Amino acid sequence: MISFIIPVYNEEKRLNRGIDILIECLRNSGITDYEIIISDNASSDNTPVLCKQYTEDFNFIRYARTERKGVGAAIKNAILISNGDYICTMDADMSGSPEIIINTLEYNIHSEYDILNFSRYISGAVSRGRRQHRYIISRFLNLMVSGIFVKRITDIMSGFQIVKNDGLKKQVQSDVITDKWFFSGELLILAQARGLNVLELPIIWSENSDSKVNILSTVKEYLIEIIMLKIRIVFGIM
Repeated sequence: MISFIIPVYNEEKRLNRGIDILIECLRNSGITDYEIIISDNASSDNTPVLCKQYTEDFNFIRYARTERKGVGAAIKNAILISNGDYICTMDADMSGSPEIIINTLEYNIHSEYDILNFSRYISGAVSRGRRQHRYIISRFLNLMVSGIFVKRITDIMSGFQIVKNDGLKKQVQSDVITDKWFFSGELLILAQARGLNVLELPIIWSENSDSKVNILSTVKEYLIEIIMLKIRIVFGIM
């Protein structure tokens, strides 16, 4: 089974479009054994009502909620209740092409890689509508991570990954600390530090103009999280 995890926070305006796109892509694929977990981290708008309606309409859709704030908290909560042998994380707005990710799942099932990370910064990737200041900040943070951890990860921020679920639940309970945006980055860096096989693949990315991400606060969070993770790895606290 494959578990598709969609973290959401106050997504009443974008949720239907994203979930409907994913459902349509899955129907057109050869994948038959899957679940979609919409994981809510303390939404205060109409998101819970929309999610619960999906669970009534589709028996493969589940709804989870945590009162802990942060996209990392939502993903961790969903991983802990997931049934899949593989975990696929995706943004609610489907800014990364779900078709490419779904088509890649068969490759991951038959490969030696533990994590497939979809990157906007490798050959073959396409970015549409990317605002210049977001591109510059994202590139800076990714290059900083590569330099500090001496690991070749080009994109820790895309939010689109496929992960083998073997041992993942234990890892998110004990090792991956952050509840915030750095979750995917921390997971990738710790995986490489443990010698797991990580492969980056290109993605087609279309930036959403109404993104709710606060750039300045997110950059500050990332910098703090990067430094703290480096200290943990140096002292073997992981």
